Amino acid sequence: MKKIYFFIFLFFSSFAFSQNSTCEMIDQCIYTLRLMSIDGSGWNGNTMKVIQNNEVILTVGESFTTGNVMDVNLFLCDNAPFELFWNEGGQFSEKVKVLVISANANVVFIKEFGVGVSNSTLFSATAHCNSDCCFFYPFNLEVSSITETSALLTWQNEYNPSQWDIALLEDFSGFPGETTPFTTVNNYPFLISTLQPCTNYTFYVRYRCSETSYSWWSQQNVIFSTECNLSLATSIKRNFVISPNPVDEILRISSLENIETITIYNVIGQKQYKNYPNTTNTVINTIFLSPGIYFISISNSTQSETMKFIKK
Repeated sequence: MKKIYFFIFLFFSSFAFSQNSTCEMIDQCIYTLRLMSIDGSGWNGNTMKVIQNNEVILTVGESFTTGNVMDVNLFLCDNAPFELFWNEGGQFSEKVKVLVISANANVVFIKEFGVGVSNSTLFSATAHCNSDCCFFYPFNLEVSSITETSALLTWQNEYNPSQWDIALLEDFSGFPGETTPFTTVNNYPFLISTLQPCTNYTFYVRYRCSETSYSWWSQQNVIFSTECNLSLATSIKRNFVISPNPVDEILRISSLENIETITIYNVIGQKQYKNYPNTTNTVINTIFLSPGIYFISISNSTQSETMKFIKK
């Protein structure tokens, strides 16, 4: 009986010592840090710390001196930001791997072997004890059935909320920010029918977890261009039109006036192609381009314009 009481005491003492002192225990849940070694030698002196509410609540790695895997309980305050920081020191950093596993047993972060640097923040997020929605973001974004004013937006879900936020940025204008307009939708996939003709869009989506919480925006984006009707001058926003974008092989260029010069540059400004078509419509077989982002400069006798396009 004494042994039973001793083990009970030891368990609860360890539990109390390990918990996060920056909030009440009732407001906490247990995440897991899974420490991994590539060759069974532990972390070779590498350590990481977890910071929440401006305090270091846990340091891991010091006792991981042998073996391939060690799981460490991480007590986090619900709905409070936390940060995983890789400390300086240690050897063979390329042999270090760590997973952050939520209270609902979902892997929400992985630092792979050979990735990341010490003395830096590896991961930051807000702890969620009841739902993992806000940890994940949609992936495998696709756009199809593109017309002058509409497109079918699809994506794959790691989590299945009842709503999503969709952001469509015109002319490749970066990543969504706090002031970026978005549309909250209830159905998936989503057919949007309020687009402008002859316009380049960048498509992002995120989970709407509640009225006040949401996931990160999708880390993948999809760039596409709506169709054009060149016979209607009022439908042309640009002096020149390129399609499709992204492109597999054949890139079409159109204008109401003769195109004099077409030049393609890579992202560091190196010229990849130049031609003098002297026609209103022309095509370029982009098979000679490697997949990536390029800029196409098009000019006629009165004006010129540079646009970005994606080579698949």
